[in-house]
Amino acid sequence: MITGNIDDILSFDKPFGITRTDLFKCERENKEGYNSSLLLWNGDDFEPIYLELKKNFKVITKFIVRFDFWLEMMVRNPYYIQDYCPDQIVDYMNHCQPNLPENARIVCFPRYPKPHEAEHELIKKYWVE
Repeated sequence: MITGNIDDILSFDKPFGITRTDLFKCERENKEGYNSSLLLWNGDDFEPIYLELKKNFKVITKFIVRFDFWLEMMVRNPYYIQDYCPDQIVDYMNHCQPNLPENARIVCFPRYPKPHEAEHELIKKYWVE
């Protein structure tokens, strides 16, 4: 959910960026994992990964529970978006209770609740279905 100016995030100039799990309340058991709530890439850098996913989608989704786990196997040493845009990408459950942090630009909703399921003034202000 976009809550502010995302120019800093859109100026990300690395080959592939993903969010770290350590800032997400529901992901703490996966301390060094990836969360695909927000992915950024430049040009064709993501194309080999996309083509592999497209080619083997049925097998991948049959045997791998979450897309994030597959990305952890496919992408080595990604750039973490939070490192380039500190405090701009936040977790709804971990950072927005009771209020939106001042510098937040994107609020992520990994797992539950999703924006349409949450009861919060923040959702009424920023969420558009």
